[in-house]
Amino acid sequence: MLDLGPEEERYHREVVEEARWQGVDALFAYGPRMCAAFSAWEGPGAGESEDLEALVGKIREEAGRLPSLILVKGSRGLALERAVEALIAD
Repeated sequence: MLDLGPEEERYHREVVEEARWQGVDALFAYGPRMCAAFSAWEGPGAGESEDLEALVGKIREEAGRLPSLILVKGSRGLALERAVEALIAD
């Protein structure tokens, strides 16, 4: 989502709002655009960080409480496969 043009802030905020509307229990934001949109999230089970290792730690804490399904969504430019690799290594 790094190449969305002038509407990128709105689109990122809409992702957060849609997650809340769909009943997502926890949302974790990484990168400057998602962290900026994160203010639209209301509720527990959430975290934001521009430090990927710190964010993976927050995800581990939350996911360790209950059986979890984790969806990783992001622009290829953020190289989120690093987070996936860290999470499945456990």
